Amino acid sequence: MRTCSTVHPGSVIGRLVTADLSISDPRVSEAHALVSLRDRSLKLLALRGPLFIDGIEVDTVEVRPGMLIGLAEGLSLSVESVNLPTHALMLCGAAP
Repeated sequence: MRTCSTVHPGSVIGRLVTADLSISDPRVSEAHALVSLRDRSLKLLALRGPLFIDGIEVDTVEVRPGMLIGLAEGLSLSVESVNLPTHALMLCGAAP
């Protein structure tokens, strides 16, 4: 079954029903991976489960359109598009 979802930096992909992209497959960990904005690119970071690119396990992958990112045998994510945010939130604290 194919479904489409949009994820953002900070999104969690996993089996938890509260995950931003929830995948109800026992081969997927509760918090399998995290979407992260690093060095002006979106990356997928393995948290509690493996990520596979061309059958090779990786800890981190830069997400690009057209990629297939494996989560388990026969289960992968297809990247349709990548849109980088144009702004980021910056918080400043008061000096002590």
